[in-house]
Amino acid sequence: SSAEAASQNFKKTIENNTSGKFQNVNLDAYFYAAKASLMVDDTKSAKEYLNIVVNDKGSKMNEARQILNELK
Repeated sequence: SSAEAASQNFKKTIENNTSGKFQNVNLDAYFYAAKASLMVDDTKSAKEYLNIVVNDKGSKMNEARQILNELK
């Protein structure tokens, strides 16, 4: 599915961005990977990714926290 393909692309972005200079890009990628995971009912991965965004204070932290609250 396109959601699965998107999830793979976000994971590739995170793996390739190891310089540490663009941590915000990784955190945004985790956020969108979480949303893609939810589209294919992979709640476990989604929660994992969203927790990373919240813990590392990504730009999507508030949205991530809101989604996590809805998943409980």
